[in-house]
Order: sequence, then C-alpha cells, then structure tokens
Amino acid sequence: MRNALRVALGSGSGPPPEQLLVSNAVLRLLQTVATGEPLLIVIDDPHWVDRASTTVLGFVARQVSGLGVSFMAARARES
Repeated sequence: MRNALRVALGSGSGPPPEQLLVSNAVLRLLQTVATGEPLLIVIDDPHWVDRASTTVLGFVARQVSGLGVSFMAARARES
C-alpha cells in the first residue's frame, strides 16, 4: 500500500496503481493518524480537485464513520 501511495503521489516509480488500492491505502493512512487524536481533512477549493482525487476522497469519506476523521470543504469567496 505504501508503494501505491508513493506512485500515485509522484514520489515513487512503477505502473499506476489501481484506484481501489490507492483508496484503501489513503483510508489506512488516515485511520493510523486518527488513532492518536481526531483528524480534520480540509479540501480547499474543491472545484479544482481532479476526478481521481475526488473519487478517492469520496470513498474515504464514506468509510471513516466513527474513526475520528472528518471532512470539510472550503471555497474562497470571490470579491
């Protein structure tokens, strides 16, 4: 799973990992981090997030119920 995240984030080499593997790797990482204390994930300007990232974030958001992980989307207000 660690290698899948590295490749997906561009810091590792190898073939592109399958989306479900990346989604589960992100979920596992967030579960690990949230074990010590609650975690808030803030998505800034969500309309700029690419489709693959949106799919992963959606998967994770549906799975974290009761794990101490919350999501919030923020959008800058235009003047």
